[in-house]
Amino acid sequence: MGAVVVLGIAGLGCWQWLSTRDGTEAELATQFESLNDYAQADRRFREERSGIRDLKTASNVVARQTSVQDLFARDPRLLALSADEAAWLDRHYYPARKDLESLASLDTKALRGTPDPRLATLHGLALIERKQLSGATAVLMGAAAMGSIYASEEAAVAERMLVQERLGVGKPDLDAVYRARLEVARILGDHTVQFLIDRDIAEFDMSARGADVQRHTTEFLRHLGDDAQLRGIPAPGLDPRPNGAQWSDLYQLHRAGGGADVITVYERK
Repeated sequence: MGAVVVLGIAGLGCWQWLSTRDGTEAELATQFESLNDYAQADRRFREERSGIRDLKTASNVVARQTSVQDLFARDPRLLALSADEAAWLDRHYYPARKDLESLASLDTKALRGTPDPRLATLHGLALIERKQLSGATAVLMGAAAMGSIYASEEAAVAERMLVQERLGVGKPDLDAVYRARLEVARILGDHTVQFLIDRDIAEFDMSARGADVQRHTTEFLRHLGDDAQLRGIPAPGLDPRPNGAQWSDLYQLHRAGGGADVITVYERK
């Protein structure tokens, strides 16, 4: 029951957030920023009280300089702008460099049914690399129910690739489903899903298809809660990724052609 309650709150937040807009991206972003700012402040308070913040400078995190152009030439979702954000990536099972390097040798059969969200995420990523998209989608959706926000994003990618293989590209209904799955990840906390939106469906018309996205998003949140309940675990809750304003500025800079600017990023080894 607890899983349904948590996701019910998230689903209600999703419904209110999506239904109060007039279809413009600016208003969607404004609605989410308010929730994001509140949740970040609350999380900082709780961390400072519990001493968690002292653990954020992990030895597996390396700070380095990179240009904005190089940042977006890779997958910026896997990089952080602070040690706090690197800890957030660990907390939601985003793969580190060594994880991605191990995918080719991963024993996917041995990982079937694993209750570990990190290993389930890697299992799904390995299946994508081996073009087993149907299995990858199922495994990653399971990892998402266990708290892996990255898995929810990659499940959306795998599902889209699978449907495109079967039905072809250029399907507005498919793009609405894909956008809705990415909005679930955004609601749970990852604003950097904008990278996937820009990469894959930059021309998607939210003003025309916003109602479809709203309907699908609410349904996907419900499914996420149902899956967690069946597994007997708490449903994923809201945990905003740090540095939302800084990432927004970087996206704008990148779109404006400011690729030569140098920034500091934190990469997990």
